[in-house]
Amino acid sequence: FDQGQCIEMRAVLGQGPQAFARARKALQGYAMFPASLMQPLIQPPGPLKAGSTVVKWVRFGLLDFEIANRIDKVWSQPRRHGFALRSLEGHLEQGVETFELRWHKKGEVELCLLSYSRPKHWLPRLFSAWTAHTQRKALKACFAEMKRVVDAA
Repeated sequence: FDQGQCIEMRAVLGQGPQAFARARKALQGYAMFPASLMQPLIQPPGPLKAGSTVVKWVRFGLLDFEIANRIDKVWSQPRRHGFALRSLEGHLEQGVETFELRWHKKGEVELCLLSYSRPKHWLPRLFSAWTAHTQRKALKACFAEMKRVVDAA
């Protein structure tokens, strides 16, 4: 991605089948971010599937944005679950992301994220350092929310 950024993050969320099930449910409903940061709407309603559109109302400080992504692929195996998405027309950035859960043989449930993006609109180009910082902050909030979901009993 020309003049863009690549972010790769991973973290262990918990241990065992219950942790995997909770994290999987959150991914299926695009509930990986705190509600205070993002309000997603999945079309058509229901669990994510290839072709689903996710419209998100995102708040960054005093600014609110409506952005949309398309789910390109969903995979679900006994010890792996995830999806890949891409930004749609009107998004401030052009990019792709994958979110994947991995339930390792030793029991750890890990969330892995890979994101490639570049500015598509003049606003993120003008404030590229702020945009990169904000994106990383949102992804850290995603990991914290997923950990909270997994720890909830």
